[in-house]
Amino acid sequence: MSELRVGHGRVDITPPLGCRMMGYASRKEGAAGVHDALTVSALWLAEGEQRAVLVAYDLASYDEEVVATLRKAIREATGLADEEIVLNTSHTHAGPVVARRPNMPLNHEYVAAVAERTAQAVCAARDEAQPARLRVGSAPLDIGVNRRERVADGTIRLGVNPDGPSLRELTLWVFEREGADAIGLFNVPVHGTTMGGDNLLLSAEWMGMARTFAEAGSPGRRLVFVQGCGGDQNPYRGQGGFAQVEKHGRTAAAAIAHAWQSAKEVPGTPLRVASRICIGPVADGRTWPIPVVGLRLGKAVLVGLSGEACIAYAFHAREVSTAGSTMALGYTNGSVGYLPTAEIIAEGGYEATANKYFKVGDAWSPEIEERLREAITETLAELMG
Repeated sequence: MSELRVGHGRVDITPPLGCRMMGYASRKEGAAGVHDALTVSALWLAEGEQRAVLVAYDLASYDEEVVATLRKAIREATGLADEEIVLNTSHTHAGPVVARRPNMPLNHEYVAAVAERTAQAVCAARDEAQPARLRVGSAPLDIGVNRRERVADGTIRLGVNPDGPSLRELTLWVFEREGADAIGLFNVPVHGTTMGGDNLLLSAEWMGMARTFAEAGSPGRRLVFVQGCGGDQNPYRGQGGFAQVEKHGRTAAAAIAHAWQSAKEVPGTPLRVASRICIGPVADGRTWPIPVVGLRLGKAVLVGLSGEACIAYAFHAREVSTAGSTMALGYTNGSVGYLPTAEIIAEGGYEATANKYFKVGDAWSPEIEERLREAITETLAELMG
């Protein structure tokens, strides 16, 4: 069995001021300033002839056309096949428009610049790849809550539901490299919505602050964040403003430090990738393709869904996985819309109806849950088989 080689690259992708911002339909003004830079981070993975790259963006979510543009840039720069390229967005709501949405013009010039800088980050990661040992860990992290609040008339609104399902945990994979910086890949399923629609400052939100504080507190470490199944999970907003963003970032950085210290070494090979299309049933009788991707590093696996997946799918992935550590991601290789469960569809509320803002245009049929659970189970079984 060959050794695992891992490399990291990071490039600034902060857009020009005045750009339309993504995440709140009520926000009509362009970005007025920069609170902190947006970046693209690449994690290059290789074992023998097998290669893959995980690319993480401080952006909201892509559609399939933009995903194709980004993959083309990586493919032309590296020779990687599309199935070897995994793209994940942090889902910050303090970034620019990077997907087609109603009444939100897409800046093609900016998308082209992001594609070019993505290729730069991936090539940098490839060129500095070193042999790596893998350790996996986790730590408690309480910075958010289920947001599906039932009000007096029985309807569901975006609010605070402390009794709803949440995964208050940070998952960490550590790549230790002799003579080079260690790399930490961390995952938390919480929306990047600490700042509301009145914010006009560009920011990587609490996820970027966690990375910044974790790296500043431990020189010689590089951190990469990938967003989880946080479709129905919001950060706490009680304090408000960027003070709350930074508080969440420091809390997450402390959880990273705890998980890093307690992480256990596991085999990091074989390296495997898997992908499939889940055929999602739409309420109006149509079907819609939902990309699903999987990545295995020995005893650690991740599965990614192309949508704003609700937390139930993360719990399902953990239940059916036979790996030592499992990450379940949303916002991976684009976003077709919200991915609710049958129960959420029956209850109603934003997560059940928000597909009107996406290309699919209509709510899912309740059968979507069974289809997605099957796709997750099959992907993980293929990886570990």
